Amino acid sequence: MIAVSCQGTGRHTDPEHVLQDTTVSLMRTAQGRLLTIRFDLLSNRPHLMDYYAIQGTTGAYEASRAEVNEPLVYLEGTSPEATWEPLEKYADDYLPEQYRNPPEGAGHWGSDAWPIINFISAIESGGPVDIDIYAALDFTLPALAAEASIARGGAWVDVPDPRYFTAGIGVDPGKEAPLA
Repeated sequence: MIAVSCQGTGRHTDPEHVLQDTTVSLMRTAQGRLLTIRFDLLSNRPHLMDYYAIQGTTGAYEASRAEVNEPLVYLEGTSPEATWEPLEKYADDYLPEQYRNPPEGAGHWGSDAWPIINFISAIESGGPVDIDIYAALDFTLPALAAEASIARGGAWVDVPDPRYFTAGIGVDPGKEAPLA
């Protein structure tokens, strides 16, 4: 992400929380793509923690909106024309074995546990971590920019590239932004 514009609905459901009921962010990538993210934790509605929708130029994904629905996918060139298919149909081909059985008691289908498990495994084996400092900042900085955007009435806010933070320190002193 290189820039974010974010608007919120205000605090209505639970005014004691700092979070607005719903926020909608537009995020621009370096490749010129546009992402829309709606974030809602407090609205008066049945709890819907796992709804996601992704639309690209050659495919789309729609999570279930209720327990009675199933996640759907459309893959251009694979799915029948203009037909949604159950995501489960593709699990054997695309879902890594590790994620088929989340650890018992792990929240959010294991997504809370996997980064910790993978980090500990990397430390024990001496291998690389899946989420290094730059990836962690790539995940975090757009949200901080969105918060700044809301405070500025939805103005576009640049998302800094953490690879430019070092300016060569510890890598190649004197060279500007060695990791960019």
